[in-house]
Amino acid sequence: MSHLGPDLPEDIWKHIHSLMPLRDAARAACVSRPFLSSWRRYPNLTLTLHSLGYFDFTKKVNSILKNHSGVGIKKLILEFVKCYDCNDIINHLDSWLKITVTPQIEELTLICPEWFPDDPEWFPDDPEWFPDDKCSSMLRYKFPCSLLSNGRGNSIQYLDLECCAFQSTAHLGPLGSLTRLHLCHVCMTEDELGCFLSSSLVLERLELIDCYEIICLKIPGFLYHLSYLHVYGCGMLQDIENKAQNLRTIYFGEFPALYSLGVSLRLGELLHLNNIEMWCNDAACYARSELPSIAPSLETLTMGSLCEMTNAPTAPSKFLHLKYLCIHLGGVSPAYDYFLLASFFDASPSLETFRLNLPQELMEHDWISGGSSDLRQMRRHCHHNLQRFEITGFGSAKSLVELTCYILESTLSLKCVTLDTTLRGAFRCSDSKYKKCFSMPKGNIMEAQRRSWLSKNTLKQKFLLQLS
Repeated sequence: MSHLGPDLPEDIWKHIHSLMPLRDAARAACVSRPFLSSWRRYPNLTLTLHSLGYFDFTKKVNSILKNHSGVGIKKLILEFVKCYDCNDIINHLDSWLKITVTPQIEELTLICPEWFPDDPEWFPDDPEWFPDDKCSSMLRYKFPCSLLSNGRGNSIQYLDLECCAFQSTAHLGPLGSLTRLHLCHVCMTEDELGCFLSSSLVLERLELIDCYEIICLKIPGFLYHLSYLHVYGCGMLQDIENKAQNLRTIYFGEFPALYSLGVSLRLGELLHLNNIEMWCNDAACYARSELPSIAPSLETLTMGSLCEMTNAPTAPSKFLHLKYLCIHLGGVSPAYDYFLLASFFDASPSLETFRLNLPQELMEHDWISGGSSDLRQMRRHCHHNLQRFEITGFGSAKSLVELTCYILESTLSLKCVTLDTTLRGAFRCSDSKYKKCFSMPKGNIMEAQRRSWLSKNTLKQKFLLQLS
């Protein structure tokens, strides 16, 4: 192989070519016959609207694959979400995948449009076009699972499928190297997902996003390597039956089914789980009542609720290993009792960090107007490990002041206390990025004055007493 450049071995030139972005690699192949030979085995194909442009996408991909042998492809990214010739692309997808999905491929990402209207001038940014039935027949492309049979799927380590359905999972072959499976807007049944899981014995990460037909997610025990589960927006999901012994981290949130009264998420037993991040209505109430028994090894807990209507219960169960606790409350009822969140504090003897982010709107709760004698008292449990206590959006609600005083009086190990009265994410003039502070309505200014009074009179006295 001759080159206008340093005299390097052929393998090094091929490696240099493989590291080039797709467009640069293609241009190099156009002006260099040796690079053209290397192009036929170019390992990383990124066929996206960003790399190829919105127009003539089909023509460009056909031209690229015509000059590529299909041999040596390690990574394929194929995305055409907002393309103008989506229907034409769908008709070519099977042939493109047959060329590129070979026994050597390690990463496969396929991102299709969610659905297609009849109007060829339609552009997917128009929100009025989206149907109510999220898993509708408008998901036109059915991924051919037979494509991953006969050894062609055995080398895949990462599989990302978005906005499609499955075509006969019965023809799915073994996925002996698959460690990460990402499915988003995939119209599938529980049995079809089960076929994928049963073929993926070394799976480490499972991510399900907006898969609307799954009601019960069954994690089989033979997924010995599974350590991370991410479930988001699966609107009908009510049960997670987990038998994977090494599952360590779970993220789940945005379950519309949980917004209905009387519907709750059942997680099963998660005996070895260390980390949970959960976002749903009444998240704090659910976590306090359910998690100590089903996830006794929990070390990190982050939760968020857009609508917390039910007070956190007091219960004898403990979070014996919990070290980090973060609670985001996006909205609470006027009758919500922040003081009862102390139940988390009392139940977590190993807790080192406690963060509480509160609603951005004005607090409609009763606010404290007298001294510390107005505050409710609770039997104190001396805490020896809490080092950092932080409240963002701190206000004058009486129950919140009671919670704060209780934690300050009960903790012997505090190193840092932050009571931030500003809104979460608000910019301020003390930040060098901004010249002006976040504008505040009159009601917020009055609330700020109450908070300042609290800091100077009640909380400062409590904290100084604790330091002494």
